[in-house]
Amino acid sequence: MAKHCMTSNDRRTIWVVDDSVTDAERVALTLQDEFDVKIFHDGAVALERLSSSELPDLLLLDWVMPGISGVEICKYVRSAPRPICQLPVLLLTSQSSSNEVTEAFKCGANDYVVKPFIDEELRARVRTLTSAKRHLERAERLVKELKRSEERLTLATTAAEVGIWEWDIRSGSVNSTALHRRILDLPSQQTLTLNDTFDKILPEDRQHNSDSLAAALENTGDFHSQFRIRKSDNTIRWIDARGRAVNDETGKPFRMVGTVFDISAQKQAEAALNQAKEVAERANQLKSSFLANMSHEIRTPLGAMLGFAHLMKDPSLTAMELSQYLEVLSRNGEQLSIIINDILDLSKVEAGLIAFEFRDFAPGEVCLDVVSLFKAKAKEKSLSLEFISDGTAPEKLVTDSTRLRQIVSNLVSNAIKFTGAGEVLVKSSGITNSDGTRHLKIEISDTGMGVQNEHAERIFDMFVQGDDSVTRKFGGTGLGLAISRRLARELGGDLILARSEKNVGSTFVVTILDQQGKAQTPQNKVTEVSAPTVSAKATLDGLAILVVDDAPDNRQLLLKYLSKR
Repeated sequence: MAKHCMTSNDRRTIWVVDDSVTDAERVALTLQDEFDVKIFHDGAVALERLSSSELPDLLLLDWVMPGISGVEICKYVRSAPRPICQLPVLLLTSQSSSNEVTEAFKCGANDYVVKPFIDEELRARVRTLTSAKRHLERAERLVKELKRSEERLTLATTAAEVGIWEWDIRSGSVNSTALHRRILDLPSQQTLTLNDTFDKILPEDRQHNSDSLAAALENTGDFHSQFRIRKSDNTIRWIDARGRAVNDETGKPFRMVGTVFDISAQKQAEAALNQAKEVAERANQLKSSFLANMSHEIRTPLGAMLGFAHLMKDPSLTAMELSQYLEVLSRNGEQLSIIINDILDLSKVEAGLIAFEFRDFAPGEVCLDVVSLFKAKAKEKSLSLEFISDGTAPEKLVTDSTRLRQIVSNLVSNAIKFTGAGEVLVKSSGITNSDGTRHLKIEISDTGMGVQNEHAERIFDMFVQGDDSVTRKFGGTGLGLAISRRLARELGGDLILARSEKNVGSTFVVTILDQQGKAQTPQNKVTEVSAPTVSAKATLDGLAILVVDDAPDNRQLLLKYLSKR
């Protein structure tokens, strides 16, 4: 059930006048969430309080009370001067006969509730009466406002940014306020006609506006249209125009009065909302595509592992076949591990849970290690893979070397994957900024298939690989570039696609900030304890080893490994 909430300033005050403590407290309990309730057990005391300047928003009176009854209090209220006589009165009665109902309304009660009452019914009737009182008070204030001078009306409409117009249908002339002319960019002194307004409307919106006006004159008399105008400074503004026709004694409209309001901000907000909706829908599509892709990427190595594990159960396998099958299991297991690590890394980056270790190291050595790691893979495709430094690259850098290695490895791996022939070049250099800070700059260039212009920025989105055909041909999760860019930005730099041409190649540029101030010192560096040296011939004979693992297969694996020692 919906719950009505309001601020403390909007809470309305209810006076409950009932000699029964139990009934009064139940009424208060029913209303206290929405209203401020005061209880009077004596009608005379309540009347005395009414004479003061403190007035409630509603009187809730018990019909029968000793001394002065609710009916008598109601009659007194209705005979009192304003504003007391305007107070809404709700009678509580244990009788529901037509005579009592008639008497209740004769004495001036606005409504009645039969005891025992239903809580929601009481709340609904109280809401209705208090709202009516508020609406009445608001209407009275509006009447007073309308009686004020034209200057007051002009100030009010100006504050609301509403222009007012009146169209004499017979003569065609339009009389309007200054704000109306300003909103529509019309001359301030010139006598206007309806055509002056139409001339401001963009040609493609004029027919709709004319049709709306004609329909109003022929049918309901109510006019509403939204259209665009071109102002003298060549800007386009959205206008909301409304009007109502006034008929003569024959029933034919002879004039129309209305308003105009600039709704450009609203239209911009709607456009932004639609754009956000499209982004959300696209993100949803990407997630669906990702799930489908992940299903394929995970099932592929998993299927191979399960299949070859089944084949290995054949006792007739030769030693060579068994070795080949084991190699397939190992290779696909590593591929599955890479996929899972990508997903875990992404979730950590998105949640801000990745911890960075800022240490002083040689970035050139990291690049050389990555190139060495991928040399064999490049050689399989007859590709040249080299690393060069132009001499400006910093010899030492303070950042997270592990994450830098991850970024460069991902970019080099992609370059090799999407390059059929030619070379992949890793080049490092240094950038000194105007504020004295330094960035390491690493360029990874290839002679591969390139990236189409329309996909140049999308490839950094999660789960995206240019287009679906790339995913089908080359596989992969579509997470590598998204993770790498986020990591680079966390390290004070960025990752961009600097150049790409279809079937010519691409150049990705990653920059990393040298953060000397974050270098770990002996005070906050964790002391690393070297593990004792163990001889390859050492055995575990005679040692009691406790293996704790919730996975039975892992326990069996550890048991086998340890038993061999």
